[in-house]
Amino acid sequence: DKAKVYIDGVLQGVVDDFNGLGSHLEVPAGTHQLELKLEGYVSLKDEVVVEGGKTQTYRGSLKKSSK
Repeated sequence: DKAKVYIDGVLQGVVDDFNGLGSHLEVPAGTHQLELKLEGYVSLKDEVVVEGGKTQTYRGSLKKSSK
């Protein structure tokens, strides 16, 4: 399985959909809530500030859930 990517609570796809080489996640300029979810892992949540007209890279790691 691949981690799902949410922006402002809306599913955008899975992490592999946005590899940064040929495909990017287009997000409007401004402040957004980023969340990565994967069954068996603690969700990663972060606030990101997107600048208009620029490409930004986000890197994060999911930690295994103790449940």
